[in-house]
Amino acid sequence: MHWKLRKLVCFHREVHLKLRKLACIQRGVHLKLRKLVCFHREMHLKLRKLVCFHREMHLKLRELVCFHRGIHLKLRKLVCFHRRVHLKLRKLACF
Repeated sequence: MHWKLRKLVCFHREVHLKLRKLACIQRGVHLKLRKLVCFHREMHLKLRKLVCFHREMHLKLRELVCFHRGIHLKLRKLVCFHRRVHLKLRKLACF
């Protein structure tokens, strides 16, 4: 009987140690998961910042395109005005 009790005590100790090891493994996994969650949040925030930056750049590019079109139209008007003046000067020269 004594021998069987000792065997049970040893078995109980082994089970206890294995449970402690499992608990340590579980803690490690839990910590790694928490780190991954934090990393995921950081990446999400960085992506949101990038999206905002991309939108700002897109809007600035649109403004530049509008500005470029305005300059282009003004240059075309100047060219037309220059041609008219040139034609009038030629007419005056012929007269």
